Amino acid sequence: MFHSIRDLRRVLVWLVSTAMVAAVGVVALAVQPAWAASTATGGSGASLPYVEVQAENSATNGTSIGPSYTQGQLADEASYRKATTLQGTGKYVTFTTPVATNSINFRYSIPDTSNGSVYTAALSLYVDGVKQPDFTLTNAYSWYYGSYPFTNTPGSNPHHFYDEAHRLFSTTYPAGTTFKLQVDAGDTASSYTIDFADFEQVGAALTAPSGAVSVTSKGADSTGVADATSAFNAAISSAGPGGTVWIPPGTYNIPGHISVNNVTIAGAGMWYSTVIGTAPG
Repeated sequence: MFHSIRDLRRVLVWLVSTAMVAAVGVVALAVQPAWAASTATGGSGASLPYVEVQAENSATNGTSIGPSYTQGQLADEASYRKATTLQGTGKYVTFTTPVATNSINFRYSIPDTSNGSVYTAALSLYVDGVKQPDFTLTNAYSWYYGSYPFTNTPGSNPHHFYDEAHRLFSTTYPAGTTFKLQVDAGDTASSYTIDFADFEQVGAALTAPSGAVSVTSKGADSTGVADATSAFNAAISSAGPGGTVWIPPGTYNIPGHISVNNVTIAGAGMWYSTVIGTAPG
């Protein structure tokens, strides 16, 4: 199960990269730069719009973890099997973007609760030293246990430790800008493990295709509060075979099941149209 399109996209690139490394030998993994562009060389791999900066290669007073090849450890699921853990007030990791960007997306893990209950925890952000609104992180979509179809109830075989948080800014920051994730006094998770950050110059929201049926025209709540499952199903039914359903900018809560057959689902883009669901199990 992938929590986002970016998760799936990254796994596909990882599979291609793994196959290439297997062909040329593990020596290729010996040195990794602080940032890793998402465009593969040599004619293989996807061309992606963001550049990735690794936490373990960035300025920090936190603790580097990994590399680990042991299942069930945070480092084992991290990119390059390394990450940085921030534990305690004042701990930070600072990413310096190598490209101009109006966004940040970072991969994180906060500890699970003893009974798997959902909680949120703030994490502070500073851009070139200037305090920004906090991120709100959660364990709701991470910490899977058991075997398929998995559960959020703590037990055997813990995995899927990481989730991602993102923000689109109203301004573009030049290359060389610093983005610091820091544990301030009000940031209450017992620890924060940061894997990497992605930086991208995000374009404007896409517009609805001609003739598309908007989910909001069928009553979908774009604030993410009300259940939008029935509205999505109504829009799919209204569009009919060969039709298009449009998801305008906003957040849509789909805890139920939708069935799509020969209908195109289009949105304003991953930074604008967000669909959320329920935890596994």
